[in-house]
Amino acid sequence: MNTDKIINEFQNINSKLSTYENERITLQLKLKELDKEIKKLNDKIKKETDVVLKSLYKSKIVANQYFIDEINKIFSFQAENSKKVK
Repeated sequence: MNTDKIINEFQNINSKLSTYENERITLQLKLKELDKEIKKLNDKIKKETDVVLKSLYKSKIVANQYFIDEINKIFSFQAENSKKVK
């Protein structure tokens, strides 16, 4: 066995895992930002009188929520964040 090759492979795998985890954390932060944006848009809808702007805000909420739901399905973020019931 070539120990240098094994060490290099291990370092390569470790590097990929670190990169993946960093990207995953960044994505979770982006999802939290989208949640905040949805809340702000809901507040704007309550205050807005213009029907067209309300519709625009609602469409943005739907798009953001769709993105959040799809990413949560792919990465199972919800399963990790929910508390397990015993």
